[in-house]
Amino acid sequence: MSFLVTDTKGDIYGNTATTAEKYYGYAIGIIDLRNPIKSHGINMLNLVNHYTDLYLKDGNLTHKAKAEKYAKITAKTIIYSTGQTDFGQNAYFYDTAESIITTTILLLAEFSPPNTSHIISVYKLIQELIEPSKVIGVSNFKLFIDKLTPEHKARWFAGAALNSNEPQLLNVFSTALSRLNGFIDSELEQILCFDSCINTESFCRGKTALYVVLPEEDNTKHFLVSLIIQQMYREILLIADENGGKLNDCVMFYLEEIGTLPKIDNMEMIFSASRSRHVSIIANIQSFQQLRQKYGAEGADIIIDNCQNTITGGFAPNATSAKTISESLGKQTILSGSISRGNKNDSTSLQMIAKPLMSIEELKTMPKFRFIVMKTGKHPMKTDLKLFFKWGVTFEEQYEVKAQAERKIAYASKKEIEEAIIKNSLEIQKRNQQAEQQQKKAEEPQNPPEPKEQEPNNKKEPNPSDRKDEDFPLPGVKDDFKRQTRKGRDDRC
Repeated sequence: MSFLVTDTKGDIYGNTATTAEKYYGYAIGIIDLRNPIKSHGINMLNLVNHYTDLYLKDGNLTHKAKAEKYAKITAKTIIYSTGQTDFGQNAYFYDTAESIITTTILLLAEFSPPNTSHIISVYKLIQELIEPSKVIGVSNFKLFIDKLTPEHKARWFAGAALNSNEPQLLNVFSTALSRLNGFIDSELEQILCFDSCINTESFCRGKTALYVVLPEEDNTKHFLVSLIIQQMYREILLIADENGGKLNDCVMFYLEEIGTLPKIDNMEMIFSASRSRHVSIIANIQSFQQLRQKYGAEGADIIIDNCQNTITGGFAPNATSAKTISESLGKQTILSGSISRGNKNDSTSLQMIAKPLMSIEELKTMPKFRFIVMKTGKHPMKTDLKLFFKWGVTFEEQYEVKAQAERKIAYASKKEIEEAIIKNSLEIQKRNQQAEQQQKKAEEPQNPPEPKEQEPNNKKEPNPSDRKDEDFPLPGVKDDFKRQTRKGRDDRC
């Protein structure tokens, strides 16, 4: 079983990663957005690069199809990084921007020099393609794409942009760059531009622990956490679909402080459909209002309704979440009544009334370390949950990633990719010509064998006049033969 943890302080991976690696055989990946120098890499184009290399090596169309799928997943994740899904009248620009990013990713994976296919090169290449063209009336982007063969899929993905006029094309490129602008950070490049220590396929098929440390003091980097979760979940769905609809091994998402992260696209669907794919999510929030703020009232209700287990406690004096929990616990029926006393007669009134199982005041005044546990199909219970050290759990030395010196970043350029495209097109053209020649040669009929030269015949033809009488055994035949021979000579004359 693999798991992903969002860590707001860095203490979770520091305490648990050593134990997971040493005693349970987990492969450890640390994505530390607070301190990128002490972080492993996470190239968002890792799987696209991997399957493109395999396709170029063996020509297997399955590898090519997977590369295209992962490229589309990455592009979609970037476009919907803010959580907005309804773009209204601007939907064309966002959809076309998504196709532009998909095209750029595929071109980088296939034609860029080694170690340059990463998300920063995507931004750089798009920025170069938006520059004015030297040919009047033809965009730089169209000139670039026209160098591809007509059957290349990257050309097809860019079809909508190729048919756009210049103002529309500029808007499309501006939309794509605006979505990629958040990646431009010198520190983040130390994480985003190097090969991933863990990819989704190894995460689903092995024992892997991935810790994502998000800086509380810098919320400009929080979007990257949402992107990692979105991209990984979409890739998990693709792997599950290839495996009959579910993973062989369960994976866990421990999403601490999910209410403070930027809105994750389709989070309602993630909570609804993940369980059937063998994906379990444990989400920690401070207040239900955080979910309502990010996902709206309906979206928050969908997320809450799909949680099979709820553990809650430690309510603040003014917490509004206590009211939600009190209503969820339900009510109990109790006997209530009243007694009235008069000068002569006393009267007693009894009645059954409904009372909350735990009132708001009772929830807020629960002692420390006492929690309410609610599970699907079971009655709720109130219990004390001890801290880990009271269970005898101890941690070993803190897990640390060795500090890496500042690494030089290599970027892909438009010129390098153009040269690689032209070289590839010439090779394809040469192969096609050779194949056509071989086909024509195979279709040509085989030449018949040349006739053998006949030996000269030195035998003389017998002269009919030289024939003897014994050659004509029947009487009168000799005279007839002579007459016919004489007649033939006369005719010739």
